[in-house]
Amino acid sequence: MKDIPAEVGLPCEEYEYVSGNIPACHFISDFDDEDFEHRDFTYSSFTYRISAIRNLGRLLTGRQTNPHPDSSAVDRLDAYLVNFRLHLPENKRQLVNGDGKLDEMLFQANMITEATTIVLHRELSELDSSITTPITSCAPHHPITPGSNYNLHASKTITAAQSISKLITLPIPLIRHTHFFTCVVTLASIVHLSCWSVLYPLLNDDDLKQQLKLNTGALKTLWQVWPSAGRAFGQVKGVASEIWQRKKEVVERGWWGEVGEEVFIRNMHEEQGYLEELQLLDAAAPQGY
Repeated sequence: MKDIPAEVGLPCEEYEYVSGNIPACHFISDFDDEDFEHRDFTYSSFTYRISAIRNLGRLLTGRQTNPHPDSSAVDRLDAYLVNFRLHLPENKRQLVNGDGKLDEMLFQANMITEATTIVLHRELSELDSSITTPITSCAPHHPITPGSNYNLHASKTITAAQSISKLITLPIPLIRHTHFFTCVVTLASIVHLSCWSVLYPLLNDDDLKQQLKLNTGALKTLWQVWPSAGRAFGQVKGVASEIWQRKKEVVERGWWGEVGEEVFIRNMHEEQGYLEELQLLDAAAPQGY
């Protein structure tokens, strides 16, 4: 429906609607051309959510006609996503206002944009996804051809996943968000797990583990309302446990090379603590789903 000409005006801000002080009507064509017309007008948060979902629509429509787009098609779609971020007005860059109130429409606009970025770039990222095969709660597993190079698509994929985890940290109860947040958090978890699975055990992986803890904690919280979040939580936790077990086997077999046994064992003790925290999350999760 994104390509159907829209004759309905764009929505105003919610407070304007409630007050009855509704500004002059603008249309999606006005929004598309706003950077070329010097109008002193700020569009509503609803409008930016519409913009984000249109970009997702462009991606999904393109994938239907061409499942393996060439670089020029990817660049065109990426330009829409980058322009969304670049052209957000200053008063739309903060998701929580001075009174501590979340702008849910802006939250969803950012959530959709980061998820679209992952879907666009992950297939070309060469981030090995084989370890995440069991995570199917939101969508079937999508295999990625692994590679040895860290490329631009990997960078964009990882950055988007980090941005999604950052959304979890906003001082707002997670259950107030749209239920679609469950699948977006799961998508980010797949990226984090893919990165963690190939990370050499000696390297500092604390940031990745903290992001995974944010994601699993969010899924556990959303599980209080949405059963699908419980399925996602179990699958993400299961993959995290498998990755940890594989790293543990490296230590037990003495594959620490030149770095020393003591360093490897210290790292594994830290990761044991991470897995124990996952077990505590599981124990605290809602029952009966």
